[in-house]
Amino acid sequence: MGRSRITRKNKLTVIIFSICVIISLILTVSDKFFDGFGWDELSENAGIVGNVEISDYPISVHFIDVGQGDCTLVTSEFGNILIDSGENEYKNNVISYLRNLRIEKIDYLIATHPHSDHIGSMYGVVDNFEIGKFYTSELDERDIPTSMAYENLLNSLDRKEVDSSYIEYGDSFELGEIRCEVLAPVETIVGNLNSMSVVLKLTYKDFSVLITGDAEKDEEKSILKTGCNLESDILKVGHHASISSSSIDFLEAVNPKYAVISCGKDNKYSHPHKKTLDKLDNLSIEYFRIDEISTVIFSYDGENIIRN
Repeated sequence: MGRSRITRKNKLTVIIFSICVIISLILTVSDKFFDGFGWDELSENAGIVGNVEISDYPISVHFIDVGQGDCTLVTSEFGNILIDSGENEYKNNVISYLRNLRIEKIDYLIATHPHSDHIGSMYGVVDNFEIGKFYTSELDERDIPTSMAYENLLNSLDRKEVDSSYIEYGDSFELGEIRCEVLAPVETIVGNLNSMSVVLKLTYKDFSVLITGDAEKDEEKSILKTGCNLESDILKVGHHASISSSSIDFLEAVNPKYAVISCGKDNKYSHPHKKTLDKLDNLSIEYFRIDEISTVIFSYDGENIIRN
């Protein structure tokens, strides 16, 4: 897991770049229209669970509402980890959420895979906060994207000279007493960015969380074959609870107390899929839908898991 330069496609032309710049300017202006859509109240209360400050807990996991996308923040007495960031339209919302928690540094910034609903606003995080290290998965050269979201992120990482590396199965890192195990990607899967998602298991004492990105059933199968310990208290359900993820074998191996489904209200993909919800129900896994209740926060006090 040594330092490496995150690569980009070399086939971009000046014309494509110019188009990207124009679109970026349009989106930057449009960002201003999202400031008044219910986020001010959420951001102002981002540091509170009931009557208790988030900072009073040794660790908290925030599944932040970014519509049809993913954004998971881990705050702790040891530092902060941000996994994914949602689309570009949520950039100001994510930045406000972090600032209202008085966060100045993201110790580990992780892009599970380079789809825009996971990295679209990540360049804004890089531009506005100190970043310790950036991790993502290494793609086959044929799958390296040329999207504006990816280029924006790479440009910001380069500009701030962020220490960036690829991670894969078998890697691990620590943040104080929090151990982060990389369970995927196990192998290179060509033609499906979802199944190149970084899958992370975070463990603090007896508390554990599994973050799956958009891992689909083929990647779940690869993980199961490794024989690693998947059992976790909380599962971020893969790929917004689509039918392409969450096999019974995988869910049984994780055996979570709680699951979180990150998806947008009335999204065009019909996430979450009824069959996935039925699996969770049949396994008696209590789940929380961000499209219904917005941001979900779990905190651990050393003995108990507390939900906001």
